[in-house]
Amino acid sequence: MKKYSKHLQLLTKMTLEIRDISCYINLSIVLGNIVAVAAMLRVSLTSPTDIQGNSKFYVFLFSLIIEVAVYAIPANFLTNSCEEVPTAFYFCNWLDENVSFKKSLLINMMMFQKPIHLTIGKFSPLTLSTFVSVMRASYSFYAVFGKNSD
Repeated sequence: MKKYSKHLQLLTKMTLEIRDISCYINLSIVLGNIVAVAAMLRVSLTSPTDIQGNSKFYVFLFSLIIEVAVYAIPANFLTNSCEEVPTAFYFCNWLDENVSFKKSLLINMMMFQKPIHLTIGKFSPLTLSTFVSVMRASYSFYAVFGKNSD
């Protein structure tokens, strides 16, 4: 069990390092895409009804949405997987094990009580619900841009 505990500690440490490295990158991508999506929606509605011109806008808009999703989907998978670890520990065959194993198992379960997730600038977790919130914020900015220009 000590070998597995060390492995879990190493995985946790690596995940936290990845979170610390990527948090500001995620923040810049999300904030940039909020503004870009809102601006693209605004431009696509004010431009002439040229089908070919608008299709370029929509392809770019779709690529901006996919860019955020590429970060949000794996981050959400990481968060969900880490939330399932204590349950997996509980359902292992621990009743027949010795006291040392049970103590190690309990320590590992306690270590995973705090969720592990990638963040956006250290203040918001990067999950699918955050992705939806980003898209809602983009539409809200678009609505504000539209009202200000009228």
